[in-house]
Amino acid sequence: TPVYKAAFHGRPSLIELLSKAGMNERLIVINMKDKSGQAPIHVAAHWKLVDILRMLLKAKSDVNIADHMGRTPLYICVSSLSTKLYFEDLRHQFMCIVTLFSADSDMLNLIEWLQIKGPGIPQCLLRDAGPDFQRWYAMQISRPPTLKNMCRKVIQMRVGRRGNLIKMCDKLPLPPSLRLYLKRKQFYHEDRTHYMRYSSTDSS
Repeated sequence: TPVYKAAFHGRPSLIELLSKAGMNERLIVINMKDKSGQAPIHVAAHWKLVDILRMLLKAKSDVNIADHMGRTPLYICVSSLSTKLYFEDLRHQFMCIVTLFSADSDMLNLIEWLQIKGPGIPQCLLRDAGPDFQRWYAMQISRPPTLKNMCRKVIQMRVGRRGNLIKMCDKLPLPPSLRLYLKRKQFYHEDRTHYMRYSSTDSS
């Protein structure tokens, strides 16, 4: 779509123009996906285009929209976080993370992922995040993951071994809202037997 192209090429002014046209005349669909299930907001998250993200979210793009593999914009943004280049990568990703958080993104198991890859978020970045994100981060870093989130990760890893996560979740005898929650892919360590540092679940 035109919005997808504008996001890909980093053109926030064009997105603003198209989104206004779409809201007034229904010329575009802001959440329309490509063949891999990715919407313009996925593209903006991939390239860490903060201005584009803000523009798309202002135009009512779905902050938790998932592609055909269950990847949300937050997942697309942060999944490439490197261990060797941790601070450089995180500095590049951080304002996108904060922008998605401010739009009520499902934060997945982000804290666990940051602690697997590195030492968490340094103060030099947190200073620019705003009080809401700072409070959320301080709360999350001081407690174990929620049981709900831990269960989601374990279910995803077990169900995902049998086929496509989205298709397998659709077969589960669960309410639609819970299936939607399960479809949002969590961050996984390279060692897929490592479920989470707070879990003693046997992966065999």
